[in-house]
Formats: sequence, structure tokens, C-alpha cells
Amino acid sequence: METKFNKIFRASYPACDLENSINELKKEGATQMECVKVLIAELHISLRNADEIILNSSAWKANKDDIITFREEFRGFLDNAD
Repeated sequence: METKFNKIFRASYPACDLENSINELKKEGATQMECVKVLIAELHISLRNADEIILNSSAWKANKDDIITFREEFRGFLDNAD
């Protein structure tokens, strides 16, 4: 599905490096999940690869520890849900 964020990404990448393109997406209001979706659609990469790129990008580095903690806690919750 074509979104404004796909258009923004295509306008900036590959003229800018990937890091700058991700920063541009965030500046224009894209969430982490929207950034992941754009990378999957535009670069034809897996969810895991797109998530890793976004999680380690300078645009989202402030959220990295919180995201990792949330995922670990959620995984623990699911493991104990039996």
C-alpha cells in the first residue's frame, strides 16, 4: 500500500544514505512501525532485518532500551501464559 511515508522515503533514498532517510521519515511523523513497513516495502527486506535497522538507527536510538525491555517482558509473559 502506498503511503505518504513511502513517497518521502523514495524522495530521499538513495540520494541520502539510509540513516538520513529514516531520520526524514521520523521528522515527517512516521512511527517506528511505519518506518519498518516502509523499509520492507521499499527495500524488499524481511521484517526482522527492517526491525533491526530501525531499532539501531540514530533516529530511534533513544527508544532502543525501552523496546528491548518491553519485548523481553512480553516474551516472558507469553512463556508463562500456559
